[in-house]
Amino acid sequence: MSKSDKYIPVYKQLSRGILAITVITTTIVAILVMALSTYEIQKMSNAYYMNELYGANESIEKRLGKISTDSLYRHLRRMDLRLNALSPFSPKDIENMDDKGIIAYNIVIDSAGTYLYHTTRQRIGKGNFYNDIRQSSEKQRQQLARGMATGKMERQEITINGEPSVIFYMPLEGTNWVNAVILPYDAIKKPIIITGLILLVIIITGLLVIYRKSYRTIRHATAPLRLLTRSVDEVAKGNFKAPLPEIWRNDEIRILRDTFANMQLSLTQYIEKLQVVTAEEAVIKRDLETAMRIQMAMIPKEYPKRDDIEIYGSITPAKLVGGDLYNFYLYDDKLYFCIGDVSGKGIPAALFMTVVVNLFRVFASEGNKPEDMISRMNNDLSRNNKECMFTTLFVGILDLKSGLLRYCNAGHNAPIIISSNGIEQLPIYHFPAVGAAEDINYKVQETTIAPQTTILLYTDGLNEAINSDSQEFGNGRIFEELNKIIQDGQTAPEKVVDHMVQAVHTFVGDAEQSDDLAMLCLKLS
Repeated sequence: MSKSDKYIPVYKQLSRGILAITVITTTIVAILVMALSTYEIQKMSNAYYMNELYGANESIEKRLGKISTDSLYRHLRRMDLRLNALSPFSPKDIENMDDKGIIAYNIVIDSAGTYLYHTTRQRIGKGNFYNDIRQSSEKQRQQLARGMATGKMERQEITINGEPSVIFYMPLEGTNWVNAVILPYDAIKKPIIITGLILLVIIITGLLVIYRKSYRTIRHATAPLRLLTRSVDEVAKGNFKAPLPEIWRNDEIRILRDTFANMQLSLTQYIEKLQVVTAEEAVIKRDLETAMRIQMAMIPKEYPKRDDIEIYGSITPAKLVGGDLYNFYLYDDKLYFCIGDVSGKGIPAALFMTVVVNLFRVFASEGNKPEDMISRMNNDLSRNNKECMFTTLFVGILDLKSGLLRYCNAGHNAPIIISSNGIEQLPIYHFPAVGAAEDINYKVQETTIAPQTTILLYTDGLNEAINSDSQEFGNGRIFEELNKIIQDGQTAPEKVVDHMVQAVHTFVGDAEQSDDLAMLCLKLS
């Protein structure tokens, strides 16, 4: 690690970890305390206001026979001032408090909901309680109606004049009146907020003390680790003989220091071996590149310039060298051609492929029939085949004058014919692959290829190409892409092959190539 690199020392990380744990634990405790405090405050407020409501009812009932509207207002107004004066939620200056300053207040309503008393005098006889609670839910209103009909003291949550509140109510005996105390929820928030602020100050103070103490303790305990870090930084730069600090404490840091000392020795030995292996791998890579060039040199790269036939081919190995092959040979107005796929990949497949290509050229130059060429190649490759290598193979002979195509197939994919009739697969017999067993009786097939017909031969690296979602390219996509080619009028062999190669690369994307890919395309003019 260079000096310019930024890192967080262990003692800081541990101190912050302890701080984080403490913060989480304390926060949970604070939440529980706040919840309990809120519950207790609500419980105390319920008891206080229900007691005040009961007292107000008694005093009103005593005056029922001789009370007037004005005297009822003056009496309950004094009760409101007393209610707010004794309440822990009210402001200090009660005597000079206007209606807006009153927190909890009494109301008296008749059976129709008309206010017989309200802390705002203008609403007496004019305002209606049931209109004020229209924003309450239907369930709350129904529950309130049932509660008032019981004749008992009740507590319920409502929304009055758009403000969530709690109402404590009790019918006045001998009348159809209901006396109630209304307490807005906002009145309870103040003591909860004060309690929360006090807890917050206590938490922050405690956290600072804990963090400072843990910081100093851990910094002292990890001092040897910082010394070891500097020495390891030198090792990381390549100085494997950099001295490590002496640590006399018998703990994990001492064990770590001894482990790094062993690592220094192991790294030195490993680097020496790696240099030897790297040099050997460079030689192997050069040999593989040479083998690739030799192998590709055996595949035709120059195509005949004739008026009666167009030819183009392509091979894309999955590794540096591969086992897919194609070849062709022109003799006496006849085109001998083949395409194959050797089992496996890499050097063994490449060597087997080389033998197959050479045998094809020899037998083609002798003018053999397709079935004779495959039979002879199969017998030659099957003998002494201890590694059990084999190759699928399609061999054809196309008469360029008559268009007669004679062909023989040994386990390979059926070629695709693109003509004026559309796209179709060439009918094939299914015989075992070449090299699997001796003395197999391969049979020839024949058909006539019309002028302007294109033949596409390919290996399973096309239809079995796999993308990152493990989906195969498949025969369906091959036909879709060939239809696009026909629509664009680009049926020349080079255009066909290049289009299909690009289609496969687009489909596979970033996935690793799973198999070799070879294509050979012919077009009879």
